[in-house]
Parts: sequence; C-alpha cells; structure tokens
Amino acid sequence: MKVLSRQDLWHELQQGNLSPVYLLYGTETYLRDMAVKTIANRTFSNDDLRDFNETEFSLNQPDNLKIALAAAEQLPMMSARRLIRITDIRISSGRFDTIKDEDEKTLSKFLERPPEHAVVIFIADELSGTRKLSKLLKEKCVAVEFAALDEKDRMEWARRHIDSLGSEIDDATLRHLIKLTGADLSRLSNEIAKLSTSALPEKRITVGLIDSLVANTGATGQWDFLNQLNAGRKHEALVTLKKMLDDGDEPLMILGQIAGSYRRSAMDGRSDAARTAARMKMLAETDLAIKTSIGASGPAGMRMHLEKLVCELALI
Repeated sequence: MKVLSRQDLWHELQQGNLSPVYLLYGTETYLRDMAVKTIANRTFSNDDLRDFNETEFSLNQPDNLKIALAAAEQLPMMSARRLIRITDIRISSGRFDTIKDEDEKTLSKFLERPPEHAVVIFIADELSGTRKLSKLLKEKCVAVEFAALDEKDRMEWARRHIDSLGSEIDDATLRHLIKLTGADLSRLSNEIAKLSTSALPEKRITVGLIDSLVANTGATGQWDFLNQLNAGRKHEALVTLKKMLDDGDEPLMILGQIAGSYRRSAMDGRSDAARTAARMKMLAETDLAIKTSIGASGPAGMRMHLEKLVCELALI
C-alpha cells in the first residue's frame, strides 16, 4: 500500500478515508496510541454495536496472531465493520520476536486479500527494517512511523495543544516547560491540561505557575524508569535509562534501585515468586558482568549490559 506521515494519516482520517490494514510503529507511543484511538473511532458509527466488534490481541500470548487474523475474517455483528488491534509486535533480533519466520505464509496470505468488512491495526514496538517480515508489513499495510519528536516538534505540538485549550504561553516559558517534562508526550499533555486549568481566569501560563506545579523530570527520572520497566514499556524505559546514565547515575546504583523495586513488588503481592526469582537472577548476572567486564568493559560496556537487562526484564 503506501507509507504515510503522521500528518497525512490525520488528513486521511479527517476525510473519512479508512484502509483495511494499518501498521503503526515507532517509539512515540503517545501519538501512536492517539492514532489507534482515532482509527477505531472512525471505524464505527453511533448506530454500530461497537462492543461486539472491537477486539484487541496481544502477541505476547502464543498463537494470538492466527486467532486475530481469524477474528478479522468473521463478519461483524450489527455493524458495518469489525476492528482488530494486534499489539506487542516485535520483529527484531529473532530471539524475542512475536511474529516469527514461520508466520510469514499465514500473514502474507491474509495481507494479499484482507477482508473488506474489517479494519486491522498492527501496532509494533520493534520493527527491524532489514527483516523480511517487516518489509512485508510495510508493503501491504498503510504504514505510519511514530518516531520520537525532537525539541522543536515537541514545542510545536505543545503550542497547538495549549491553543486548543484556550490558554496562552510565550516561547521562553514554553521552552522551560519542555525542559522540565522531557520527551514524554503523555506527561507533557497531562501537565498542559493541569496548567491550563490553573491558569484561569487569565488563561496565561507563566514560569511561576509551571515551577509551582510541574516537577523536574530529572528529579523524578528514577521513578519514571521503574514504573516504565514494571509496566513493560521497554522503549520508554531505555530512553529514561539513557538520560539517567548521561546525567551521571551510577550503573550499580541503578541495579540496586531495580532490585529494590522488585523486592517491594514481591512483598506487596504484585509479583509472584517465580517471576521475582527470574528477575533477580538476571540482575545478579548483570551485576557480575559489570563488575568483571564480561563481554565489554568501561562506561560503554556498562551501558550495554544495562540496556540488555532492560530489554529482557520488560518481557517478563
């Protein structure tokens, strides 16, 4: 099919144009999730029986790809269309991939003639451009990449969002807000909503208002990192980890913070014994690798070991 920019996708949806299969991928998960929601809303009319025709399948569960594609083939019930969301797609190194080479035939057959009565959204967390399966999805779906926004793009996005809420902010104050909130658009959106409400009745967001209501990301980075890791949000955790290391956090201290978080989860009953044991084993192996320089040494080696650990922990 075709590759669209984010802006092109919004335009297509505003025009009422829907495609049978979408591939949404990239590290900017907030905008990606907004796109999924918008496509879903455009799929149904007010008269459709949406609850019976909208289903999500996570590929973290075995055989869910085949089950999801089979569900898409089913005729909708009291609705013009059926919506299928297929999440947790990883096509990368092979070891932790959730769509594997043996799925190619089934996937290719479905994509050659997707059902006209369904809208299927493939939502990818990892998509290696060199893999055959990635190329298949990009060629057969309407593909949209949601890459991380740079500071200029975040500024533009934030200004549009502030304008939509009827508030005002000058460029210097907006840059201050962006600096405090970092790259997390979800947090930025929440802070803008809070600031816009607090700015009433003048509707002007000031530096003083920001400093009184918005915590510095640098001060809360540790908690953001642990929350992202516990939620399995690998890409967000890797971004936060990079910032922590760039800011001078010690790798062994970060390991201790992760271990403490997992111990608290086990004590509170939020994690079972087997899961905790597997996590602690990975932490111990990483601790040994860092201390003995197994595989790599120096700051780059420690960073590599931590990044590998985050990728593995996010899957458990």
